[in-house]
Formats: sequence, structure tokens, C-alpha cells
Amino acid sequence: MNSMDRSSSRPPPLPRGAPIIAALDIGTSKVVCLIATGEKGGRTRLLGIGHQRSGGMKAGMVIDPDAAEQAVRAAVGQAERMAGVTMERVSVSVACGRLKSQRFVARVRTETGIAHDGDVARALSGGEAFAARGGRTLIQFHNEAWHLDGAEGVSDPRGMAGSELSADLVAVTADDGPLQNLLAVVERCYLEPHQLAATPYASAMAVTTEEERQLGVLVVDIGAGVTSIAAFAGGRLAMAEVLPVGAQLVTFDIARRLGTPVTEAERIKTLYGTLLPARSNDHESFSFSVSDGEDEMTARVSRAELRSLIEPRIHGIAALVHERVVAAKLDRSISERVVLTGGGAGLEGIDSVWGSMGDTSGAAARGTTVRVGRPSPIEGMSADMLGPAFATVSGLIGDSLQQHFAARTGGLRGWRGGGYVSWIGNWLSRAKG
Repeated sequence: MNSMDRSSSRPPPLPRGAPIIAALDIGTSKVVCLIATGEKGGRTRLLGIGHQRSGGMKAGMVIDPDAAEQAVRAAVGQAERMAGVTMERVSVSVACGRLKSQRFVARVRTETGIAHDGDVARALSGGEAFAARGGRTLIQFHNEAWHLDGAEGVSDPRGMAGSELSADLVAVTADDGPLQNLLAVVERCYLEPHQLAATPYASAMAVTTEEERQLGVLVVDIGAGVTSIAAFAGGRLAMAEVLPVGAQLVTFDIARRLGTPVTEAERIKTLYGTLLPARSNDHESFSFSVSDGEDEMTARVSRAELRSLIEPRIHGIAALVHERVVAAKLDRSISERVVLTGGGAGLEGIDSVWGSMGDTSGAAARGTTVRVGRPSPIEGMSADMLGPAFATVSGLIGDSLQQHFAARTGGLRGWRGGGYVSWIGNWLSRAKG
């Protein structure tokens, strides 16, 4: 029985009041929908999964709404049938619209000399307005720390005396247009995209530990159409960005140079692609198809020749990541611990050579460690669905469950994912203005 089949045994009953969460990752090459449940501080349990070839997407953006809708409907329907439920709301990962993060401080004067809920709300509202300017939409919003009259480390300022309240904020935003197109596709499937999560953040949360995020870590998710970057320091998000390049370019390079169909080039990359130099089997060759018609024609190429086709493109992606990290002026300790994930991280040897690829000198920084990150196991999920390619949707499930339980406690700290109602309300108010 494969991962798409319903188990023949009856699943254990859901705990009373346990949430049922649906997460949707609409990528350039695939659409994945997970339906899961969990308890606060407990395990996450898979209820249903849908996995379909994507359509109508390019570099994370919708270019054909009808084709994209068809793929999303198929993936969600597959997950719903397996779970035995019909979902009305879904959490959606976002990688489109030149997604970027920014850090800033919001300050307000307290109205009575004592910080109250209204002062907190004005500080956060001002921060949201600052982040969502210039045609940008807020995807995620985080208040890292509160300060009252310069006093640092205030966990909850409400009820404390002080004249100036300030908040250290991190916002992740995207351009309105591409995001509107993505969410419109979800709506056409009769689903409410009630919570949004930035793809870099979701992937990072799936493949890193709390200790890594505390010490400092750089997570690079190499998808088919985009490469997302997330950096953490002191347990907090220091950077999030998406680049419009991905592993699909490697496939196109192979197809063009070998004169083979794209589907065959993808098979070649998956089965024979490597970045490891000086292998004993470098001179071994394999055959491949150079036609997609009835008259099948074949050719042969060595693994060494194939590596020479793959390496320049991966080197270029690594150089772009390095350029963005340098521009962000991150602490050096962050880039000394790198986690690669996403479908592109499945290339053999990518972890061994990545550290030296982004550096223009060709030498890895001393003490740099690089590993391939896989999402933590989800109960009921098969091993083949726990690879790097499923990091985003796995992290999205975990983040959605965390947000569900955080909302019930009413805390002041932590991420607040963008909700569809607030998103469309903000968008309409800007449009009317």
C-alpha cells in the first residue's frame, strides 16, 4: 500500500477538542495538501495527504489560474478523501510577490502613564501600517521584545508604569498583486485561506531545532521554481527572502545541452545527478532518450559530463544566496551553520560542496557546517513523504497548530500569520483610498 492509500485499519479517535488543520503548498512543480491534527505539546498526526503535479505556476507565481485551480482541487480532494473530512479553511504557504522581511521599532506614548491594552494595540497597529505600505501585504508579523521607557526584556508591559512603549518588530511582506492571484486560486476551490505563512519560515521551522535557531542558522530551501532563505539568530528570525531561481533550471540546462525532453532531463537529474567530484564511476555512462515520439532514439553521457552541466547552475544559486546574506549584514555565526532543504537539496553531494560554492574565493569558511534538512516525522506519514521536498508543507502544519494553541492563550509574543479576512480588508481599504 502506498502513501496515497487509506489505511485498512481504523485510525484512533481524535482527542476531544483536537483541531483539524489543512495546509496547502502550491509550488512550481507540485501541489501538496496535508490534513493533520495534534495536541498542544504532543505529536502531530496525519489524517490525509494529497500530492499532485502542479500547473499554471512559474517561479512561485500564478500564470494560469485555471490550470492552478485544477491542480489544487485534485490535491485537496485527495487529502479530504483520505482524511474523511471536508475542509472549509486552509493555511497557505507564500513564496510569491518578491517576499522579504524587515525589522523595525514601533513607539507610542502611553495614554495614562500606565501601559494598557490600547497602548499595545496602537504600537502593533502602527507597526502593521508601516510594514504594509507601498503596495505590500503583511504575511507574518512578530513582536520580538517590548521596552518601557528604555527598560529591555519586558515580557508583558500591560499594567506597568511608563511614558513610552516600544516594540521590536519583524514583518514579512509580499507584493499585493501576485499574492491576490494566489489566494484567488484557493478561493476558487471553495476554501478560505485563513492563515498565511512565509515559505522560508515554514521550511526552516520544519528542518531546524530550537537549539540551532538559538545559536544561529541559515536555511536554504531550493525548490523547483524558487529558492527561499531564512536566517535565525538568538531564536528569532533575522531574515526571510525568496529568489526567483530554483532546481528546475538545472533540468532545463540538462534538456538543452543533451537535446532531450524536459521529462527525461528531470529523470536524469534525479537518478544520476551528482556534485561529488573525482568519483570512481565518473567515466561510467548511461543511456537516455533524445526523443519523445514513437521512434525512440537514445544517446549516452558520462556522470562526469552530467556533473559539468549541473555544477554551474547550482554554483550560481549558491552565489545569489551568498550575495543576499552579505547584503543583509547578518552576524557571521549565522552563515557558519547551513541547512539545505527543498527538492533541490536531493542532489547527491550538494551538502559537501555548498559551503565553498557561494564564496567567490571558492573556499568554504572555516568552521562552516552544511547538512541536508528533512522534516520531523509526522505520525502516519510514510518515509517517502519525509524528504526535503516536503519541508514547507510539514512546517506549515506545525506552524498552524502552534498558532491555533497560541490564539487560545492570548499571549503577546510570537508570530501572527496573516489572515485572509484582515488581508482582503486591508487591500480593499487601500484600493478605495
